Amino acid sequence: MKQIITDIVGKFNSQLIELFSRPNLTLADLEKDCIKHLQENYLDIIKGYIEQQDEMLKADKPARKQQHLVIERNHDPRQILTRLGVLTFERTYYKQAVGQTNYVYPIDVQLGIDQHQRITKSVGAGLVSHAIRESYQKAAVNAANGQVSKQTVMSYLRKAMPASKPQGGLQTVPVLHIDADEDHVALQTGKSAIVPLISIYEGIERQGNRNVCKNMFQVSEYGGSPTKLWERVAEEIEKRYDISDTQIYVHGDGANWIKQAKDIIPGSYMCLDKYHFNKYCKQITAGMKGLDCALYQAKIKNAFNWSEKKLATVIDEMIQAYPMQAKNILECYKYFANNFDSIQIYAFSEEASKGGATEPHVSHTLSSRLSSRPMGWSEKTLKSLVPLLAAKSFTFDPKKQETASASPEAAPKAGREANVRTHYRKGTLGLADPDQAVHFAYEGYESPFSYLLKHIGETDPYRS
Repeated sequence: MKQIITDIVGKFNSQLIELFSRPNLTLADLEKDCIKHLQENYLDIIKGYIEQQDEMLKADKPARKQQHLVIERNHDPRQILTRLGVLTFERTYYKQAVGQTNYVYPIDVQLGIDQHQRITKSVGAGLVSHAIRESYQKAAVNAANGQVSKQTVMSYLRKAMPASKPQGGLQTVPVLHIDADEDHVALQTGKSAIVPLISIYEGIERQGNRNVCKNMFQVSEYGGSPTKLWERVAEEIEKRYDISDTQIYVHGDGANWIKQAKDIIPGSYMCLDKYHFNKYCKQITAGMKGLDCALYQAKIKNAFNWSEKKLATVIDEMIQAYPMQAKNILECYKYFANNFDSIQIYAFSEEASKGGATEPHVSHTLSSRLSSRPMGWSEKTLKSLVPLLAAKSFTFDPKKQETASASPEAAPKAGREANVRTHYRKGTLGLADPDQAVHFAYEGYESPFSYLLKHIGETDPYRS
């Protein structure tokens, strides 16, 4: 290995000397050629190490005998996409006769790469990291230089899961605020779906010219019940805090799924967020004279300092003054009555006013990726993507990872049987495996049939 490294370093040295001896080099030239030479030599070093390890096993006959390995083929090529380009190397294929005969590439096992793996784990992590923030196409370009398909990006996204918070000491805080709201997302079926978002933080603090949520973390899921979502929120809170002496305020628009939090999170108080309260205060006085609008809005807000009876008195006064607006007034009154306690709490708790920024959370965390642009999502992808958007950190779900080629049963068979099983899938009546579909060359007039052949293997039903 030392000789391999010495040779590659010598080659790299010669390349740099040749590069810097060229006249009138621009910064763009230097950047382009240096990156090119670095990539080439990086890949050569890795290739040299892998092939040397393979040769060492081949030369170690006692070790091979102990593992019952018999050489089946030499110099089988393998390609895998790394962060610095496509790595190509050769390795030896062995027959392993232990009871049932199996076939295996020991060097693949040592490297920890799966039989069908075409990109490294670091590249896969990069694809997911970019796909959380941008489209599949952009993720493929930015994380893999466009050398993978959108389908591959989506596949890795679906294997990811939110990273769990490491266990540590529980914090004790006097107050926690929980903001709950939802985004409306278009599905590929033409329908829309509701995606909830829960934001938990310790109140608002000033940073420069901005107010920010202190130590905020978020939870979001798609496709589950509100009860399970709030149970997950409770679990995440209990991982971080000792809430035995903590006041918890849940802010939302009064939806039934948000009100379920009170039954699951102990000691929590419901608060109607101020955006919706002010919205209905304006809506109830719509169509009234300017001075009356201000007067009745002030009376409504003051009524919450007293009782529901006081609010009903103000509503009766408004209907008598504006009988033509009675329907609108009663609809808004119904909303106020259903959320009276959640509004009145602001009159008795100053701390309740220090939270409730529900709309910005949804806009920044969900809408910017899911609904701000015209796109349609599959429900399967939403189930994987939505928790990642909230968690902002991820790991790969071991249950969804392919079995590494360390499993002899998963290794390909030798000879003619291997070719048949590679290109034909069991139960397809001899039809070619769609994963082995080829592209047909065509020229001239594009008929419906030639159009079909052109796009075989290229269709991507998932839009991002």
